[in-house]
Amino acid sequence: MFLELKGIPQFVDCGKLVSTLPFLHADRTNAEYLLLMGIKGELHIRVGEIPCTITPRDIMIILPGTPISGLIPSRQLTYFWCHFNMSEKPQFLSQQEAISRYQVMLQPGDTDSPPLIPQTFHLINSSRAIIFSQQLLNYRCCPEYPGSILHNLLSCLLIELSTQAADSFSSITIGKNHQRLQEILQWIRVNACMKITVSEIADRFNYNPDYLSHLFHEKLGISLKHYIIRVKLEIVKEVLISSDKSIKEIARYVSFDDEKYLMRLFKQNEGVTPSEYRNACSRTKFNTNLRVSKRIDTRWVSFLEE
Repeated sequence: MFLELKGIPQFVDCGKLVSTLPFLHADRTNAEYLLLMGIKGELHIRVGEIPCTITPRDIMIILPGTPISGLIPSRQLTYFWCHFNMSEKPQFLSQQEAISRYQVMLQPGDTDSPPLIPQTFHLINSSRAIIFSQQLLNYRCCPEYPGSILHNLLSCLLIELSTQAADSFSSITIGKNHQRLQEILQWIRVNACMKITVSEIADRFNYNPDYLSHLFHEKLGISLKHYIIRVKLEIVKEVLISSDKSIKEIARYVSFDDEKYLMRLFKQNEGVTPSEYRNACSRTKFNTNLRVSKRIDTRWVSFLEE
């Protein structure tokens, strides 16, 4: 089932559960929507009458009034959760109806379509979603900022998930002639930490390098080389806010020649240095040694403020 989220998203609360010991989700029925995003390990829950397992990069949206309970304990678990409301009731669409809507959303210049998100799906690229979720966590800890920031960040996260879902269904929505390009995009995302060249991609997918570069620019509006850099920088941003790795280590992780090259690219594309970006996104601490052996309330044990 697909949810077309009309109206204005209203942030309620969010958190990040990090557990190194057995964790079993509490029995509860929420009055709000619940968004879950897997980051590490497997979360085993029952949603209504349906057993579900949430793995890294999995997204699930649970409707208000739906009972949730734990199935079996999870180990080495990390996931993001967010409770929110919508100012209007959602519209429920079938897959075929959603595909038709995605065709509209993928058209250049479309800015009016509301977020359209499957209740469950797997992210191809989680970097931007993790960045938005981290921003929500950060600003949740800052009462000096207006609450509208949280509502706006939630809107950005939902739009990002909708865009990712459209990409996931793009092989269906944009026709067979463009499926090859989508395969290339996905291959780049999966292998973004490797040293990738235009010639290597062209050889792998049996294209002339010049023709592939032209096709890429024609369809996406950016060069293939720039797209590769953009994907790498999304990974860099994710690592910056989720670890204490040095810039040199991160540069090596995404196969850049040296940290100075990474710093120059990051500044050119993001307007700030990697260190400035990390400092702006590092206000939140999380409990990383939860002793969870029975049913507990995840909304409180998982989130610690400075």
